[in-house]
Amino acid sequence: MRVLNYNNDFFFAAHFQGGCYIEFQPLCDGFNGMEIKLPDNVSIVTVANFPENCMLIKQLEKNGIPYLNEVEFGREWSNTLKPRYIRKALNRVETEYVLILDAMDILLTGDLSDIAERFNQTGRERIQTGMVKQGFDLKLLFNATKSNYPKLLIDKVWGRDFRGEYRYLNAGACFGYTAYAKEFYKKADMLVCEDIIYNPNHSEQMIVRHIFKDCTDEVDFDYECKIFQTFSKSELMVLDGKNEIYKIL
Repeated sequence: MRVLNYNNDFFFAAHFQGGCYIEFQPLCDGFNGMEIKLPDNVSIVTVANFPENCMLIKQLEKNGIPYLNEVEFGREWSNTLKPRYIRKALNRVETEYVLILDAMDILLTGDLSDIAERFNQTGRERIQTGMVKQGFDLKLLFNATKSNYPKLLIDKVWGRDFRGEYRYLNAGACFGYTAYAKEFYKKADMLVCEDIIYNPNHSEQMIVRHIFKDCTDEVDFDYECKIFQTFSKSELMVLDGKNEIYKIL
């Protein structure tokens, strides 16, 4: 099986946010049947209080891939706890890069050997196209989505209207330099502790976006879906049914 993002290119992680994996169950089955490879310079961090119910963790364990999850089994849950558990896990990461993923609705799509090169290529392109000033390297890249949730536009980014449909940050997945991720999630955890922002949905999305809005030169979201492809509000086009080639719309 081969699945292309909406730009006709490959991607490394599929995010079935909002429970839409039910609509794409054949793809989930296909991704679960693939061999997953993780390069030595990348660690995986996730959050799950009932890991046996999480598609990502089942996939990682099936492929013998290590991951860090600091949540106690069976612990009462709130999404606002995510930054704290991610921060705790990041303190144990020693690799240069880290891949931070929700456990419940994300699957990897195969060999991740080139994920760091794809990330760094994205950073170079941001400079070449004038999206950021010279001297600002991309340090962290979040998942992108069609949905602005919660519906409060607090983060201002360059050229949002020209970025296509995937124009909003989603905190369910990110990739980047471990050292920077540690600083980012330290700030996010501190913001939770301070309890000073308007967050009626008790969402970690709001917390992450509050930190993101002050560092958009070094942090961005993957609006071209080069690393992450979200499936919510998307459709599947069959390019070649015989060879199981599909494209996301």
